[in-house]
Amino acid sequence: MAQYLLPCSCGQSIPISPRQAGQEVDCPACQQTLKIPTLGAIKQLPLAEGTLAAPTAREAGSTMAKRLGFALLAVITVASLTTAGIAFYRAYSPDREGQSAQTVDDFLNESFERFDGLPPHELLILWKDYQDPGHFSKQIQPMFYRDLLRREAWKRTGIAATGIGLLCLIGAIVLARRS
Repeated sequence: MAQYLLPCSCGQSIPISPRQAGQEVDCPACQQTLKIPTLGAIKQLPLAEGTLAAPTAREAGSTMAKRLGFALLAVITVASLTTAGIAFYRAYSPDREGQSAQTVDDFLNESFERFDGLPPHELLILWKDYQDPGHFSKQIQPMFYRDLLRREAWKRTGIAATGIGLLCLIGAIVLARRS
């Protein structure tokens, strides 16, 4: 607790605490009884040696704001990095049936195998279907394409969440170092 110096008429300074506000104290040098001022007046007295000043309400408020800011950044960091982990898991995990995800190369290899046995006139019909974007998107759109789009969306979500998490982590570290 902070101690303040109450001056006496003899030149001696008596250490007092804010708890003694309004009481009386005897000077050890001249034995004169001194009335200790009110709490507001005590705060105007000089501090005793080795005593740290009590933080002002403004300083205490800024300390609390820094703590709350740090806690908020820490929570956002954990949430973002957790979201990133889930998103990357969903982007790179096998399908629900336990099969591995089909890549573009897998699809093309399967297509080439299927096309090898087709007669030329059926290949021509299939080629015309592929050239018509409306027809392709409505009837022949392969499942891997939808899966590929879904996985790309999860990857973008993971990247964004990682970026947010790292920025919040850096902010929390900077805030902690300033305290």
